[in-house]
Amino acid sequence: MKNEVSNSEMKGPLGELFDQCSGENGRQRFEEFKLWLKGVVNGLLAYVTTVRAPAIKRFVASDVWSQVGVNRDGMRIGFLGKNFLEQFGNIVEENVPETELEVSCLQRYADVIEIAGAISREKRSVKASQIYQLVCISEAGGHSGLLNNGWANLFLAYGIDGNIWLVYVYRLSDGWDFDANPLGRPYRWSDGDRVFSRKSH
Repeated sequence: MKNEVSNSEMKGPLGELFDQCSGENGRQRFEEFKLWLKGVVNGLLAYVTTVRAPAIKRFVASDVWSQVGVNRDGMRIGFLGKNFLEQFGNIVEENVPETELEVSCLQRYADVIEIAGAISREKRSVKASQIYQLVCISEAGGHSGLLNNGWANLFLAYGIDGNIWLVYVYRLSDGWDFDANPLGRPYRWSDGDRVFSRKSH
């Protein structure tokens, strides 16, 4: 029996992949394929702690992320990036259950594809409301797992366009900064930055 793969065997899965990448959500399918191809990156993330995001009955992003300065909850916001406002500034989330989030530390420089590849797909995305709640907990002096020393806190979350975005949050002298990058942006995050993901599905 020959060990080589026949052309007909190759055409089936490759044709299916091409069809998916050519469809309406082709960019998202292609990025997911690259994550699969890269595989789980061993040793990239080191566990730090687990935090609990409280249940949220209704979250209206525009009520708290409308402009820089002190918002209605007393949080000082220093910066709101254009991508972040476009993708998360008008999100409304309802009946978000209490969720345990796992906090990990990057062990070396990595881009968002590598970070996403190190987290199982079902645990990857975090809600915008949960990001906000963790910042509120941190402001109140509670256990949020967030760095507040100018280093990045990284979250993968679905934007209003239905695609995964990397949301990054910093605490600087003038308040909290929020911004987001698309999945394919070639930027490498530093070792020591923290990554948040759901602990369970």
